[in-house]
Amino acid sequence: MILESAGELLLLPEYALTGSLILEKEVDLGLWIEAIKMAIGELRIPEGKELLLNYIIKLEGNMYNCSQLFPSEKRQCKLHPDSIELENGLIPGMVEEVFEHNDKNYKVIICTDMRYIDSFNLIDVKFLVFVYHFSEYSLERVLTDLKQISKKYNIPILVSSILSDKNVGYSSYIYKDTVISLPKIEGVLEIEF
Repeated sequence: MILESAGELLLLPEYALTGSLILEKEVDLGLWIEAIKMAIGELRIPEGKELLLNYIIKLEGNMYNCSQLFPSEKRQCKLHPDSIELENGLIPGMVEEVFEHNDKNYKVIICTDMRYIDSFNLIDVKFLVFVYHFSEYSLERVLTDLKQISKKYNIPILVSSILSDKNVGYSSYIYKDTVISLPKIEGVLEIEF
């Protein structure tokens, strides 16, 4: 899909290379990290495009859930890992990053970090990228929360959510009460603004 997309900023969902840590039992994170390194080594990002990819990374002996903007090295690590991630040895990121695309600042919010959105500095941020994995039980609640956040901060939210046997997709564009989604369909949602 990376090579076929006409968009300049391509977003992949949380745990795109491995599946959800929360929904998998008895995960060997060492094997996951090795598989992730191999997959990243095979990535080909076309000239003029950027890819935001979420994965588990080991840095200086610590494991993090991070979204990295390729081809650069810039990444946002999840600031508030959930209990399953903490139990599996992932630790919180320490820095709130600002990314830029077409002269527009944006922030990457990973999963449970959205619960703490009021603690983020959103001054001069033109849109949010929410990296998530919707399931049947969370879909309606999270979409409602995202609409409220969009209204409160007057900010569009791009949602990248994985489609798998345990996740329902719903990658979306949300702005106030407007929600445009790809429900239960794998594809590329391209938005220009």
